[in-house]
Amino acid sequence: MGVAGKNLRGHGRPTHATPPVQLKDGPYGRPPHPVYVRTGQIYWPRHARTPRRQFRVSRVYPGGRVRARRMDGAGETLELTAERLLAASEDGVGEDYSFIGWMPGIYGTWACAVERDRERGQAILILPEWHPCWPVRIPERLLAIGVQPPGGWMRAVADFSAPNPARLCLGLSGACDDPGRGVCGAPRWPPAKAVGQ
Repeated sequence: MGVAGKNLRGHGRPTHATPPVQLKDGPYGRPPHPVYVRTGQIYWPRHARTPRRQFRVSRVYPGGRVRARRMDGAGETLELTAERLLAASEDGVGEDYSFIGWMPGIYGTWACAVERDRERGQAILILPEWHPCWPVRIPERLLAIGVQPPGGWMRAVADFSAPNPARLCLGLSGACDDPGRGVCGAPRWPPAKAVGQ
């Protein structure tokens, strides 16, 4: 006797034809399309002849070749190019692929100190790779030596799949130079100007 569903596409596992709700659809809107392809990013094809299924980046090779794995069915692998994944319109929407979010995990990144709130003894940070508008408040004493708002940069680690700043598992280390727009988007502060609210 055969196993139910073994001859179905994906061996009977559920498939999803539409992307899931973006976790960071919060008060500052969705983050824009990435400027750099990294392992752990999740995308969804905007145009496809076959059913559209989301996939996660599993490896990025020198020269712009990207390997990804579908997140449903049998988890097939696919080969893409960073150029196609990153192609976006002027309003920050991917032309060929929609950026969905990140796989859970701790990612190395950068944080920019954009403002000091002296009344509360806090500093306001932006992690552009996570969200270029959403402020992350920390005690001012946690700023690295030599980092002065506005515009001071620090190395950081964070869980980019977090739905809000409280769940970032943020870790900060030393001061660093601006990483540049080739690998990290610019902080958009104040946020109301960035999202048109």
